[in-house]
Amino acid sequence: MLIFLTGMPGSGKTSFGQKLAEQLTLPVWDMDDLIEQKAQMSIPAIFETHGEDHFRKLEQQVLHEVIQNRDTSAIVATGGGAPCFFDNMERINKAGVSIYIDTPIYVIVERMLRKAQDRPLYQQATPESLREKLTQTFWQRKKFYWQAQIILKTEEI
Repeated sequence: MLIFLTGMPGSGKTSFGQKLAEQLTLPVWDMDDLIEQKAQMSIPAIFETHGEDHFRKLEQQVLHEVIQNRDTSAIVATGGGAPCFFDNMERINKAGVSIYIDTPIYVIVERMLRKAQDRPLYQQATPESLREKLTQTFWQRKKFYWQAQIILKTEEI
């Protein structure tokens, strides 16, 4: 069985995935890592060199490859935008269990400011502009995130 973790960038998908994997003794597949391996470059470099459209297509390809391995049980930490493009969320829900990690924007802002260099869409942001951008992004993506089979508020973890 595949367990897909979805949520905003910086919501804690990777960290929660590692903890859940320890408890369930399952491997963790971080889609960002898989994309970097496939492209043989970092995600910021993919964005800089090829743009977001190319990245989203790579992301979709990697998701399809992960789903093809659904006979293997694993925790899959998706990228923040992965469920929101193409038919990705529909595929995620058909292939396994989806969990939306619902994290307050102010928590995400704090995390993102600490690791801005790893987040190509947010690198140039001030705290105020980051809060605005993340809020806008959330409202654009919520209809996809809320399609998850389980919604886990971070206060519950």
